[in-house]
This record gives sequence, C-alpha cells and structure tokens, in this order.
Amino acid sequence: MNLGPAVTGAAVQSRLDETPSEFYQVLEVTPGAPANSVPNPGFEDPGVNSLGSDKWAIAVPPSTGASMTITSSYGAVIPHGGEKMLQLESTTAATGPVPAPNTDVRSLPFEVEAGAAYTLSFYAAHPAKVGGANPQYHVFFYNATNGVVGGPIFTSFSGIGTAWTKVTASVTPPSGATKLTIGFIQAMGTANSGHWVTLIDDVSLSTGTAGPDVINPMPTTGVGAVEVIWNSETAANYQFQSSTDLEFWDDIGPPMAGTGGFLRGADFREGPEKFYRAKVLP
Repeated sequence: MNLGPAVTGAAVQSRLDETPSEFYQVLEVTPGAPANSVPNPGFEDPGVNSLGSDKWAIAVPPSTGASMTITSSYGAVIPHGGEKMLQLESTTAATGPVPAPNTDVRSLPFEVEAGAAYTLSFYAAHPAKVGGANPQYHVFFYNATNGVVGGPIFTSFSGIGTAWTKVTASVTPPSGATKLTIGFIQAMGTANSGHWVTLIDDVSLSTGTAGPDVINPMPTTGVGAVEVIWNSETAANYQFQSSTDLEFWDDIGPPMAGTGGFLRGADFREGPEKFYRAKVLP
C-alpha cells in the first residue's frame, strides 16, 4: 500500500503512517530510457585495432600532428560516463609550413530502420582550443550490401566549451538504408601553434520508445513519530515548531499556507520530550 504520492529528489524523505504496519519498504523507480542502438557507446569495450575500442575504428590514418585515442582522462576532465572516452587531438608546429592534421573516427555499421525517426546524441568537450578548427560529427547510410545510400552529413559542434555538453540531432535513414555509421572529425587548419582537443563520450541513437522502468527496493529506517493537527484559516501562514523548554523554538519543515481546513505537522520521537506549536506568521 502506498503511503502518499511519489516523491522526487535526493534529500532524506520521511512519511508518517498513522496506522503502523508490520513491514515497510521504499521503491526507487528509474524511468525506462529509449534503447540505444549504438554498439559500445561509451568506448568502454577494448578492441584489437588501431583505436583500441571495439565497434569503432580510425577511418583515415592520421597525418602529422593528429592522434585519435581512447583515454580515461585529459587533465582534469574525466569521462562523462564510465571509465573511458574518445580523444581527438591536433597540433601544428610553431613555425614553417604545416599540413592540416586530419582525424576521423567512425563506428562500424550497425542496423537501423529506413524512415524511422531517430535521436542522435553524444557528449562533447573541448579542453584545448588554440587556433582554428572545426570539429564535426558525420553520418553515412548503407544498404544491405554495404553500398552508400545517403550522407555523409557533416555537422559542426565547434562552439562547445571545456565542460561536457550534450549535442542532439534528429536522424531519419533514407529509403533503402539498413545500416549507418556515426563518426567524428576534427578539421584543423594549417596555421602555426594550433592545438585542439575534442573529447567524445556516451554516443546514442534511439527511436524514442522508452523501455520498462527499473524498480529497486531501498533500505529504510523506522522511527516513532508524533503528529500535530490544527485548524487553519485561509488568510494565515503557519510554522510548525518544537521546543524542549517552551523558551527556544525550532522550525520543523517550511511554512504552510492556511487552507480553511486542517493542517498537519509531524516530528520524529527521538531524544528528549518536546513541546509543539503552530505559530501564526506575520
């Protein structure tokens, strides 16, 4: 039997049961999230390839000054979720002509449904932004025989700052598409003394259909309590208070607006005996 409505928040919560029962439990309910179609979305699973991450690959070998790695930290920045993240880094020499560093990491093709409306999202951060660069994500669509039937669609997210920021877009595979890939590049120019770092984590492609809620029983502590009930007036506000000596009073909970009916205040029965009152606020 539920004791009152559901509550949201991380603070300590309490409920008073006027007719005590033998057993109590608190159920923590996490709403179901849409299913993520991206394999290894957080780069957590290692892979035997040049990138070192399963289901992801370096699409174009890096040129001078470019690198693509899986890391657990960059300075003070740690992964958005889990223990790993993708790091794209580009640097150019301080003097002389330099080639434009190139980076390109893509997921391996995975199945999608043509015409379905998907939400693409990922978290990105740029802890180093010196010189000019244009980080972008891209999407390729493939048919059943791995022929390209759409894309690439390149979209910039260069405006992201040093903190993790969620990037979201809508994706609809075209007719004939059965698979797609998601990739990330860091298009940096040839100016001297450039240095850009792009971090990527928690890539998702979902159809928006939520899965089942996750319900976990939580441990509880039962404590005796006292409840005080008083008749209120609609034009008044009240503060429920307690005291051990009738001289100094402590507030219990926030002020309550009068309803013209009964108001209730409750307190745990712990420690010394207390006096209670409902103070009419000015």
